[in-house]
Amino acid sequence: MDIGLIEAGLRVNQSFELDSSACRVQRENLKHEVVECDISQKLALDEQDCDWMVFTYPCTKYSTIGDIHGVRTGDELFLHSLRHMAIKKPEGYVVENVPGMRAFPVVMEAMTRLPDCAGSSPRRPPWQACAPRSMRLASRLLGRPQNRPHNDQAKAPSPCCR
Repeated sequence: MDIGLIEAGLRVNQSFELDSSACRVQRENLKHEVVECDISQKLALDEQDCDWMVFTYPCTKYSTIGDIHGVRTGDELFLHSLRHMAIKKPEGYVVENVPGMRAFPVVMEAMTRLPDCAGSSPRRPPWQACAPRSMRLASRLLGRPQNRPHNDQAKAPSPCCR
């Protein structure tokens, strides 16, 4: 996800990752700070300030294959991300909509009732975002527009990659 955001022209300040191997790969390939931590143990107020937050989730926790291996637990990771969003109140956010999340009513309630996303759902997100290399993710992203008024004279964003 970080590479897609960077290629789209955004500056990533830091990312959080639990897996030490993934952290090593990110540090070798990306220029921003990579923090190895469990977000469920991290205090939101200790984070750097940012305009936007982007959340992705390990598919193994939400996917059907997770049922086979007995690891399909899912709820806690999304809810801790929601906690960070609620406390830090970024201007906007992007949340990956992993298909297996539908199996978790608590997650779906939170995802479909996020502030300023009234009426949104994983099947009909308020808008879709993607970078050319992440086109397959387009239907799996949910976002919330910025809180601040936009300049009507500014160039409108290009439509999502399809």
